[in-house]
Amino acid sequence: MPCSVIGSSAISTRIPMAMAAWLNVLLASGGYPWTVVRVEDRAEYLRALDRASIDLDARPFAAFIAERVTWSVKKTNLPAGE
Repeated sequence: MPCSVIGSSAISTRIPMAMAAWLNVLLASGGYPWTVVRVEDRAEYLRALDRASIDLDARPFAAFIAERVTWSVKKTNLPAGE
């Protein structure tokens, strides 16, 4: 099973990948472009997911996704939400 290592714990990448696909379905249904978590942003993405799932603090995850959606909107030159 593929794993990403953060600190001393191994985290399966299957759940974050499934969450990203689900999140993109929701974004696309709202008229937003598909959003990409770049490889260089993966550690930040996984930390934000940990904060949301372990600490029940979704703010870092929401901020991360908002930044990625903004980037995707700018790259595609599409108006957000249309």
